[in-house]
Amino acid sequence: MKIMLSFRWIRWMNSTCSLVIILVVIILWPQSTHGQQATLQKLTLSQIEGLVSHGVPDSTMSAQIQKRGLAFTPTPANLDELRTKGTGPLTIAAIKATIRGGPNSGSTVLHGPVAAAAPRYDASAPMLSEARRTIPIEVATIYHSLDEGNPQGARQFLSSDILNDAHHLDQICIPYSYRAHYIASIVERPGDLFETRVRVLIKPFKEVAQIFWFHASNGVFVATGVDPDQFSTDAEQAKESVRQFIFAAKGGRWEVAAHYASPHLPLDPLKSPKYTAYFDKITTANASFDKTLNEGGIRLLIRVDVRGGLWYLPDFLVDPSTGLIVRAFFRSPENIYSEVPDPAGVTDPDFEAYTLKRFGLPTASLSPAVEAAPNPVEKVAPSLAETMQLIQDTLKEQGQLVYQSESIQNKLGVATRINTSGTYDEAVADPATCTLHSASKYDISWVVLSGDKPISSEDDHSQFVSTVSFKEVETIKVESMQDFLNRRNVDSGHPEITYKVTPPVFLVVPSASKPVFSLHASTTEGSHAPKATDGTAKESQFLVRDEEMANRVARAMRQAVEACGGGK
Repeated sequence: MKIMLSFRWIRWMNSTCSLVIILVVIILWPQSTHGQQATLQKLTLSQIEGLVSHGVPDSTMSAQIQKRGLAFTPTPANLDELRTKGTGPLTIAAIKATIRGGPNSGSTVLHGPVAAAAPRYDASAPMLSEARRTIPIEVATIYHSLDEGNPQGARQFLSSDILNDAHHLDQICIPYSYRAHYIASIVERPGDLFETRVRVLIKPFKEVAQIFWFHASNGVFVATGVDPDQFSTDAEQAKESVRQFIFAAKGGRWEVAAHYASPHLPLDPLKSPKYTAYFDKITTANASFDKTLNEGGIRLLIRVDVRGGLWYLPDFLVDPSTGLIVRAFFRSPENIYSEVPDPAGVTDPDFEAYTLKRFGLPTASLSPAVEAAPNPVEKVAPSLAETMQLIQDTLKEQGQLVYQSESIQNKLGVATRINTSGTYDEAVADPATCTLHSASKYDISWVVLSGDKPISSEDDHSQFVSTVSFKEVETIKVESMQDFLNRRNVDSGHPEITYKVTPPVFLVVPSASKPVFSLHASTTEGSHAPKATDGTAKESQFLVRDEEMANRVARAMRQAVEACGGGK
């Protein structure tokens, strides 16, 4: 199903008989057609505060500030106030970047000689390549300086906001606690920002995951923020691994279960009669992410409802660095009433050794056998045909999707309530051509309200046909419909219009840098004749019932893109 915001002007008479024009936002067709441009005004401080309060994503806020600029000159007091209101690090960095002098301007900057060995990037080279070359050296300098109780040793790589705040420094590294670290990834974000995911091992044996936000400034990359890694994507993958493991165990497919288990997780105990009887009673596997454990290495605690009741909730631990299960079918202390064959479950005895090995530390003191174990264990990937079949079946089997979108036009206090019902009439994923062809339809009923009084209403009907080539797809993301609509309002220069969508539904969004996705729409507005539209766009949207299913479709699409040679 293809989504777009179309802006319709509705005329009506208010109580003073003056003519009022209201902007109503309805879902019709992808907004960003090829060649369409909008005149955008600079953002005011009150607009930014309003967008933050309405939950507009941090990345969207940052992109809009870079695109539109600011209608005010930010001060340190403005930045502090925005932080207290929940403004994200990307937005703060984008605001700082508008101030002359870069991200450190507007606050006290500590100057001093840069160490002779300090890395400097080459501005003529690709910035991502330079970031991946120099940021690892900077991160090592930051950790070693803070561990020695000498933050001034890393002053050229830390913003003054971090350097002048002992709490921020201790969040990165408490003196004399550091053991080792490694960088998991460095990704370029808009506005010369580089998202750097780091794992650090601290004494006595605790692993912490951090996200550094580096900004390119005067030849070096400066850390403007550090956040804990929430493992949202890893948690989705962990839940799927646990589900597959449970059903493989229930079906006695131990060769499949082994693909989701860490190298030395004992599977033989799960083949005993007491576990067989337990597996026979399993009717479902609804997994949820409970929390992150840090001692001995990071593990994600996944709790699973296997029989649709409060008494059947076994726990699992998953290593997010590999996506493999290191403990299965156990009962954590807070889950005391859950029924499992053995409260201890089964555990890989060498999990801590795997952690040490990831950090390049000796593991012989724990288990010499781990040195010979693969790291990480590779799982068998499905074929392209299987992946395309999964995408096709998931889209078609959703049935009818029904949700309500309610917006408030803040300047006039006018609300728009839209009830939407949509179905996929066709979804064909062809592995031979690496294409996904889909046809869908919407029935939309909307009403404009002033207070509780209806002003205008209409029923619309739309049919959409699209073709996506996975050879052309560059990125795929998952976004809630609510975030999508609010982002499009901001992109269209109308941040004052905000949406709430119930129940939550989600979009899987393949995108490319060029308009390569073909689109056709036929829309009937009220009693008017149908209107047909053909075109191309840089992104396509697929509506999915819930977040777990959306992440599953997105993973399958990424596998299809890789197999088809896309992503470039």
